[in-house]
Amino acid sequence: MNLVRFSIFTATGAGIWVIILAFLGYWFGITTEGMSYGDLVHEGKALLGKHLLLILFSCALVTAVYIWMHRFVTGKNSKKTF
Repeated sequence: MNLVRFSIFTATGAGIWVIILAFLGYWFGITTEGMSYGDLVHEGKALLGKHLLLILFSCALVTAVYIWMHRFVTGKNSKKTF
């Protein structure tokens, strides 16, 4: 890939991440306005405990899809042990 194309894709990807993270920061700032640090910690622990299985399942699913896509794209369908 030449330098110009690489730079365009890198700038585009970075711009998308900046927009997403800025929006999330704004949203978290609005939704947690007036909460103390202790309130935020207790609310976060409650949400994490409530959604732990969903979080773990989502991480496992993303990992499985990544491995499958990597094998599909590279054409390595043989099972290797490490």
